[in-house]
Amino acid sequence: MIGKIQPQALEVEQVVLSAALTDNTTPPLLFKFISRPEVFYKLAHQLIYNAMRALFSAGEPIDTITVVEQLRNTGSLEKVGGAYEIAKLSNLVNSGANIGKHAAILLEHFIKREMIRLCTTVAEKAYESTNDSFDLLAELQKIVNQLNNDLNIKEPRTLDILHPEAINFIGQATQKKGLTGVPSGIPAIDKCSGGWQRSDLIILAGRPAMGKTSFAIKAARNAALNFDQTVVIFSLEMSALQLTNKLIGAESNYTTSQLTRGLVPGGLDGVKEIAELSKKIKTNKLIIDDDAGLSIQLLRAKASRLKAERDIQLIIIDYLQLMVSDTKGSREQEISSISRGLKILAKELNIPIIALSQLSRQVESRQDKRPMLSDLRESGAIEQDADVVLFLYRPEYYEIKEDEDGVSTEKIANIIFAKHRNGAVANILIGCDIDHGNFYDLNDPFNQPGTIDKTLAF
Repeated sequence: MIGKIQPQALEVEQVVLSAALTDNTTPPLLFKFISRPEVFYKLAHQLIYNAMRALFSAGEPIDTITVVEQLRNTGSLEKVGGAYEIAKLSNLVNSGANIGKHAAILLEHFIKREMIRLCTTVAEKAYESTNDSFDLLAELQKIVNQLNNDLNIKEPRTLDILHPEAINFIGQATQKKGLTGVPSGIPAIDKCSGGWQRSDLIILAGRPAMGKTSFAIKAARNAALNFDQTVVIFSLEMSALQLTNKLIGAESNYTTSQLTRGLVPGGLDGVKEIAELSKKIKTNKLIIDDDAGLSIQLLRAKASRLKAERDIQLIIIDYLQLMVSDTKGSREQEISSISRGLKILAKELNIPIIALSQLSRQVESRQDKRPMLSDLRESGAIEQDADVVLFLYRPEYYEIKEDEDGVSTEKIANIIFAKHRNGAVANILIGCDIDHGNFYDLNDPFNQPGTIDKTLAF
């Protein structure tokens, strides 16, 4: 606005730079909290920040002499007011004890300045008829997400604070008999995992036709209906209506094919019976988003809004390889960027994210079809970023009638915990009616305690 002074805090900027000059414990925190020079309003302070960052990156000490020399080498010394100005800064404070709070003040002013600048730019573009409104909306959302990340300062905590939190968590886990996360609704799995844990990135992988989508929506249905958890499914492959038909089929014991083709005995009376049998799934606890052009930035925007408005407790993505990358490069680099973004988002929202993933075709060329971590398609970064990697494997699909112990594999699925950062790797056998999209505990389909079949040495 004309005549108005932009948000700024020049005295705080001086204090922050002074602390970095005089206290050698401050620079690491400074560069953690403030990642770009534009956070400083005054150009001279931006140049001093840049000089400090260059020294820090080179492993050089930061003090009055080194900063002056760095500014001289880049031709910026006179622009900041000369060596005298640096000497003045060094005399303001002798400690960076409040660097976190001071950095937060600077970031707040910076965010306001950026909002003024960027909203003005977008408003000007909105007047131009050649600009697409959805492109402008996406641009604005991307900017808002970045600004939100800049404000997300999280200071390190000491053990005198963390210890009581950990004890409280252990106490809650004891009261809940080990079920500390979002329940899957299948006791054998929950006994191994304790539920889907907060901030975990869980990769559910398998070859096509293994039943990954059916298993995921069954887990979503169980969490929403049986445990009152709000769940959102981001479906990039199937439409919201197709997923709803899967849910209806599982509840009413019809196949998806029967429902979509209208092969319902009894005609409309049969449809009424299906509606009655499946009415339980009419809940606002289960949300389906079938936006096919989902990127990490768009996912963050949608998930953050849903977390704020609906307090979602679980995100399911079907599936990872169909997401749009915000990073351009090789497919491996794009997938790496996506998997890293999912892990960061899980941590930011403090909720579990289950991402379905395809496996490479090399599984089919082996005599033993059970998947391995090396089968994760297109990127080893998926394995690296994931807290849990689950493989869904159905021997019956490969016409394997019995396992190595001579036990029938009919209607059996293996849930293989191939990576489990906070627990044991294991192979859990569960019941599977793939035609109707149902997965259940073998010991008791009515959700009574199950058991882990055996632990594998991966």
